[in-house]
Formats: sequence, structure tokens, C-alpha cells
Amino acid sequence: MKETGNSPREMLDVYQGDKIPEVSKRNRQQLRANGRLIRAQILSWENDLSRHEEKSVVVTFIPALNRIQHTAPDAVTLLRIFCFCDPEGIPISIFQQGCNALYQEDRDKSPRTRAMRELKVFRSLRHLIKRVSSGSQQKSRHGTFQIYGNNKLEAVKDLLQSRIRLSKAIQEIQRLSLAAQTVEDTDRIIRIHDLVHFLLRSKLMTDEERGQWLEIAICIVDKGFEEIGDRRSPQNWSQCDRFISHIESLEGFAKQYRLGNIEILDASTWAAVYLIDCGLYDKAAMLNKQILERQKNILGKKHPSTLTSMNNLAGVLASLGKYGEAEGIYRQTLALRESILGKKHPDTLVSVYCLAYLLHSVKRYKDAELIYQRACAGYKVTLGDSHPTTTACLQHYSSMCREANGES
Repeated sequence: MKETGNSPREMLDVYQGDKIPEVSKRNRQQLRANGRLIRAQILSWENDLSRHEEKSVVVTFIPALNRIQHTAPDAVTLLRIFCFCDPEGIPISIFQQGCNALYQEDRDKSPRTRAMRELKVFRSLRHLIKRVSSGSQQKSRHGTFQIYGNNKLEAVKDLLQSRIRLSKAIQEIQRLSLAAQTVEDTDRIIRIHDLVHFLLRSKLMTDEERGQWLEIAICIVDKGFEEIGDRRSPQNWSQCDRFISHIESLEGFAKQYRLGNIEILDASTWAAVYLIDCGLYDKAAMLNKQILERQKNILGKKHPSTLTSMNNLAGVLASLGKYGEAEGIYRQTLALRESILGKKHPDTLVSVYCLAYLLHSVKRYKDAELIYQRACAGYKVTLGDSHPTTTACLQHYSSMCREANGES
């Protein structure tokens, strides 16, 4: 009401959809069009609000969104990246961290077009073997949108690096009640109502721009996540935790908009590793399944990274006690790796070792014995007798033999 100058009765008429308040012709046309569009979208938007509450929120915030686009461009820029993150709590620091990393790349004059990394993580039930390696195939990390050097990205970087502009933008967002800010351990946290979060994506950008702003949000969050360093160290888990829900949200929107972005798959894979390390196996399994589905669509069912994700998913399922499902995926991954990479390839041996350990864990000693023997022999040839992985494999095999013979 403050933004439009209309009375409560006039706003109620808009809410009921029967009348348009006495405003200028341009504003009246805009309000009518907005109301029709948003009401149509609300019908398909899943939420736990009543119809009355839905309409109330829509009518309350459409004038604010219309106004802010003309009066506060910095606030609009922030909202365009916030609207793809988890609305329950968005730390400003994760975006600042990502922008700082991007600025460092600019200063070094070596912006990285990084090789797509293939995460190799053997997650046994005791989590004894953890392996990460890099793939060699170069892939574009984004879709058709050229992210680096883009004016939109540069505008976000400049805004987040300016304390004065950033503070003014957040103040304007708060003034219009589009979001609330709290401070936790010196970090500013932005919270957005779920329905406002939805309206931001439908009102502040076109369909084409929506994909572009999502790419920008992914780029910045991924860069910030990378800056943590050793994301497997418990000392850094509190830092990782600030990113996880937002990476999951970005992954969800990337899937929804069918975005062929490799960068979010990379960040999501690391997020899944973090969840596993923290013992959050249910969430890790769900995220791994999403990653695997998108990798199959983007990279193909036989791509090395897709096969790695299959192996990782099987490990998580084993940790949840879903041994039958895990064994099926391990065997499927092994068969694909044998046909694509060969029986002696290191990745194939990872699948052999994983399967042997799983069978050992469920006390299927006879089935596990031959597979362990194959893994040990393969590692001796490819890695050498003294390599830690060879040693671990031999120790597990010896342990299984003792258990099978009834020895402690």
C-alpha cells in the first residue's frame, strides 16, 4: 500500500481479482497483467499456504517488485542471485568468498577453464579408502552462456566488493519487506519468504535471463566452496555447512531448467562427499542419485565421471545397509568399466575392490575371495607392492580369510 498509494479497500479489490484501483493507465495495465500472470503461476506452485495467504502475499509484493526494478538496481542484482539459493538462510559471506576468488583469478591474469574433475571416492562401510583423481577430458563447464567476462557477473562482483553499495542494497530490500537480515557470528544472513522467493524468479528476469543468472549464482558459489581448501577435514566442516543447502538448491534449479552446467555437478559431488563424511547418508544418497541422473543426461551413461558417481552411490547405499542394491550397482559399474577401460585399468580395480569389500562385509566369503585376489593382484601390477592401496587391499583380504576360518 505504501508503494502504490492505494487504500486497504483498493488493495483488497485487487486481491479479489474484481477491480483495479484508480492509478495511472500504465500502472493499471501493469497491475492487471501481473495479477493474471502470478495467479496462473500460483496454481501450479506447490506450497503449504492457503489460497487466501497466497493471494495476499502476491498482491503485497508485486508493487514492491515493480518499484525496486526502477529505483534500486543493486538490490535487484542481489535478489537475482539470492532467488536460486536456499531461502531459509543465505550467508552473504559465501558470495563474497566466491567473488574474492574470481578477483584473484583476474589479478593473476589466468582465469581458469578447469578440466572437469572426476571424483574418485571409495566409500567402504568403514570409510578406509578415499581416493580423488582428475579426469583428462576437457569439457565446457557452462551451457551456451559465456560466464567469464560477462557484464552481469562483473556487476555482481563489483557490488559484493563494495561495502557501502552492498549495505544500501540490503537496506532497500529490507525496507520493501522482500527479505529479512540477521547477523550470526559477524556474517549477515538473508532470509526470504518462500512465496517471495518464487516471485523473484518470475518477476525480476525473463526466461532467457533466468538461466543466465542461475549460471552466475552457480559460478560464484562454486568458487567460494573451492576456497575452503580441504573440504574433507573436520576442521573445515563448519565452513562447508554454510554452502551445502545452497549447492543443493542450485542443483535443483539446474535440473529444473535443464542447464548443461558441469560446475554445479562438480560442487554437488563435493557436497555429497561432505555429507558422507558427516554420516548424513540419507541426504548423501539422495544427492548422489540427482548427480548421477544429470551426469547421464549431460555426459552420457558411459562417461568416466558418470561411472564414478555410480560407484559412489553404491558406497553410500552400502553405508545405509542396502547391500543388495549396492551390489547391483557395483556389478553394473564394474561391467561397464571392464568394457570401456579394460580389466586392468585403475578405475576398474576400484570397482573390483569395492565389490570384494562389500561381499566381505556381508560375510559372503567364498564370493569375496576370488574378487579380492583379483584386486590384490591388479594393484601389485599397477601400483606396486608398497602402495597404500595395495597394502590396504591385502590387509582386508587377510582379515576376511581369518574371519572365514573362525579366527579373531
